[in-house]
Amino acid sequence: VLAGAMPRVFAASRYWNGCMCTAQATDTRGHSDKHPDFSGVWRLERTENLSDFMQAIGYNFLLAKAAGLARVKQTIEQKETELRFVFEVNPPLLSPRRESVVPIGAPEVLMSDDAGRDMLLL
Repeated sequence: VLAGAMPRVFAASRYWNGCMCTAQATDTRGHSDKHPDFSGVWRLERTENLSDFMQAIGYNFLLAKAAGLARVKQTIEQKETELRFVFEVNPPLLSPRRESVVPIGAPEVLMSDDAGRDMLLL
């Protein structure tokens, strides 16, 4: 049913203070591991097939089309053990502000969409 209807998200711009740096974590044995720091504010530039995907999972035609016109801003706060995401949609009538916390290293995280349906973040 969803074949060919999956949305593609492109080139979210990032606005941040300072430079794109790598965070350095040190484990209990004293080994360090460099990983990119994704903290900052990201703005979605475009998506493809979003309307088809939303209709395939049960949204009505008008809401699916309106979602393609929305401007999405995502704020990421990266810590050693978790990623905190804040999603804001403009205009705010389409979706409330949402916050999610994802543990780093978790195999999967259960979430729900605006309609309360379960989603799985892998």
